Amino acid sequence: MQNQVHVEQPQEIYQALRELRQTALASAGPGMPPVRATVLNLLAYAADRMQAAEMAAQAAALAEQHPSRTIVISVDPMGLAGDWDIHVAAHCHPAVPGHLVCFEAVQLVAHGQAVPQLPAVALSLLLRDLPVVLWWPGDVPFDSPLFEQLMANSDRVLVDTASASDPEGMLQRLADLSHAERCMCAISDYAWYRLLPWRELTAQFFDAPDCRVCLQRLQEVRLEVSMLPGQRGDWTQAYLLLAWLATRLGWAPDSPLWTQDGAGLRLHLLQGRWPVTADLVPMEEMEAEPGLRGLVLRAAHPEGPATFSIHRTPHEARAEVIAQLPNREERLRIVPFAVAGPTELLSMALRDMGRDATYEESLRFAAFLSAQRQAQPAG
Repeated sequence: MQNQVHVEQPQEIYQALRELRQTALASAGPGMPPVRATVLNLLAYAADRMQAAEMAAQAAALAEQHPSRTIVISVDPMGLAGDWDIHVAAHCHPAVPGHLVCFEAVQLVAHGQAVPQLPAVALSLLLRDLPVVLWWPGDVPFDSPLFEQLMANSDRVLVDTASASDPEGMLQRLADLSHAERCMCAISDYAWYRLLPWRELTAQFFDAPDCRVCLQRLQEVRLEVSMLPGQRGDWTQAYLLLAWLATRLGWAPDSPLWTQDGAGLRLHLLQGRWPVTADLVPMEEMEAEPGLRGLVLRAAHPEGPATFSIHRTPHEARAEVIAQLPNREERLRIVPFAVAGPTELLSMALRDMGRDATYEESLRFAAFLSAQRQAQPAG
């Protein structure tokens, strides 16, 4: 069940929350006592009212798994209808049999002269002694006072580079932020969670003893990236996956680092003295789902060449996974491979409350690859 009210001023929010909690208690009825089990503060920035409603709905859908006090803020500098537009809600969801888990949501829109007050008002609503996740999709104004103030009071910053107007620029700014003195929080990116099935399936290849010998003998990588015809592609997922491989396997940059390979790119790395090349190949498709489409790894097995491949089947939520070793039968698996939706991505991000050293190392290497690509035109 859900109860929502509109209030005029920030000082009315706490009274509204108290009344909504009492309403939830009364409406629960005998034998169904609500439990207010809040485990975190989710502080979200929305670019407009539609996005604010979508973000609030996603948080509400996760109330049972991640009960939070959710505060969704927006800015409307030209708004003329008063200084504030505030909606306060209480959501209750069935939890264990006979109980409800309840949490709270506040949507704040600051108009005109109220905009400078927004950080103080939002921060005053946070529950003490609970972690704070700052969720900011789309373009992040890293140098703005609003972002700086909210970040300084957050334990984690959650972004989505794929939704930014300049994904590669966002990648580089995130890497800078990850080791900036002013940022004491952890950083998360939906792009990293979208790569989870790719990383898991890749690692599974080398669980088998006869495949494990290939792990330190990889020679070629091929990444296929879906793109719409005629549009500039987003390589950030490919950079992150390559960076994950490179940082886990100790690959270092070679010179030249980047060269052009037809419509795609070729990356040159070294594993010790041995070269490793990675080809980034655009796959132009009408109605393409942006992101990775395929991964191929080629290695020098003691008995001959070995190939490991993962190919996602568009629109069918499955992937074909193949290991081909010399003098052995092909190992083929068809595995589920659904693209995570917005609510699932948020749930995955909220499960990780600590710093992810593997992600941060991969982020910095990916940002290095991106910056070098932009500074060194391929020839």
